[in-house]
Amino acid sequence: MVLGLILSTVASVIEMHILLRPVRALRELSSGALPPKILKTGIKEFDEVANALARSFALLNEREKHQKLLVDELNHRGRNMLTAIQAIAYQTRKQSKSLAQFGSVFEGRLNAMARSYSLLTRNDWRGGSLQDVILDCRKSFASPDRIRVSGPKVELLPKALIGIGMVVHELATNATKYGALSNQTGYVTVTWNVESDKSNPTVQFKWSESGGPAQLATSQPGFGTRLIASVIEGDLQGKVDARIENDGLRLVAIFPLHSFSEYSSEMIVT
Repeated sequence: MVLGLILSTVASVIEMHILLRPVRALRELSSGALPPKILKTGIKEFDEVANALARSFALLNEREKHQKLLVDELNHRGRNMLTAIQAIAYQTRKQSKSLAQFGSVFEGRLNAMARSYSLLTRNDWRGGSLQDVILDCRKSFASPDRIRVSGPKVELLPKALIGIGMVVHELATNATKYGALSNQTGYVTVTWNVESDKSNPTVQFKWSESGGPAQLATSQPGFGTRLIASVIEGDLQGKVDARIENDGLRLVAIFPLHSFSEYSSEMIVT
């Protein structure tokens, strides 16, 4: 009888140890003392609870990392945005002949930046499509039949998205003041395509005005022209060619595909 009691006690201790080990692991997992991982205790009920917790904690950790990246990116973008606003304000003031002109031009450029940043925030700061940038800008200047848009689906990285947004704004502003959008009959055709080259694929972007009044080319480029060149040649590491034709501006910009995240052969016409 004594032997049976001893064996029973030993068996109870062993069983308690077996039960306490997964309980201890489960407690450490829930407290964060252990990294989230799949546990195998040999007890089905414990495994189900532990693994559900592990998956939840892993998801929370990933979300926390993603949130930190977003905050860091937001801080970085915020500093860059303030620097850009300073530069735009300074250059706009230099080119303006009156306070009213400064206010109008500066407000337009800030709105262009705001549209691009709004597009970024809608996409969790991952970027946005070239089409969306142009269409957002078009709403502020003309009806769809006055700015015609077509090209393959191209996703812009954040820096490229902000830059292209400013470029399109400057082109549309110039067309409204002096070019094809300054009368009732002119229109603009915006197209882009991807030149496939395995070693160095490029994007070719074209802005072509038709039906506008005759213009004279100026010898001194304004801030808008310099801004366009700065974005294309500096930010996107490309090249740009712009010239005044009889009825409006023709601009061709070419830049490497690495300025973007991805593209599709699907054609978009709007």
